[in-house]
Amino acid sequence: MNLLAYAQNSQLTETVNIPGSEHSATSVRALPDTLQVLRRWYHCFMILHQNGLCLLGRFGSPNVLIYTNRVVRLTGVHLSHFTRAGGDLDYMQFVVSAEEFFTLRESVPDDIRAWLELIREGVNGYEYLIRYSACLMEPAQAFSWLMESRSVLDDLRINDPFTLNRVIWMYPELFDWDLDSYCVNTLMRSAREHVDIRTRRPIEFEPDVRGVLKLGRHCSQHPAKFKEKYMVLIIEDDFRGFVAHFQLILFEVGLLQRFNLELTMG
Repeated sequence: MNLLAYAQNSQLTETVNIPGSEHSATSVRALPDTLQVLRRWYHCFMILHQNGLCLLGRFGSPNVLIYTNRVVRLTGVHLSHFTRAGGDLDYMQFVVSAEEFFTLRESVPDDIRAWLELIREGVNGYEYLIRYSACLMEPAQAFSWLMESRSVLDDLRINDPFTLNRVIWMYPELFDWDLDSYCVNTLMRSAREHVDIRTRRPIEFEPDVRGVLKLGRHCSQHPAKFKEKYMVLIIEDDFRGFVAHFQLILFEVGLLQRFNLELTMG
């Protein structure tokens, strides 16, 4: 079926309660099947452009077919020789079609909207980041990746402190975040105030992005145990847009490729 028929006959998103939210906040997020469709649809254009072809933005929802196993194909399109301008037109039309896809019956989730805005700003040079964006990961996978990235920063502390400092200084919004121990999310607050049973002292968190990652891990191990698929929502209840912003920083310092996301995101 074509793109809009799929949207008409399928549930694309779910509304979930954010655990620990003081104001019983909810969040709309794309379902796993929807994320897979988006990943494969975007990949169609990556492959097309890598092979020296583009559509000059001349396609619409009827030209995008989605099969029962969520394989995505383009059909009935006119191929042109690739130019940067032509490729940009393809991605601009992709954004328009994706928004139409979601808004036929539902709404565009905030993280997907941020992903589409990244595409709208210009794909050239950012193809890998966009293809393997944390916004397109299933919830538990996104948190698992986030915790893996914490280990990467720990490794940098010993082996490449220069790059670690680059990462820290590229997220100045988090400088001294720890001076106020209050957190909006009650689970994050509980983790922030937790006392180490060995030292009988409050756990110390670094006054930068590393401390936020440590707090997220600690929260998942204690007050939010067994809530991995909600952990990104819990963290971003206090640090809005944290995961996508942090991933962008890792990409810009050349660290994202070491995660081999092409092996884990189909």
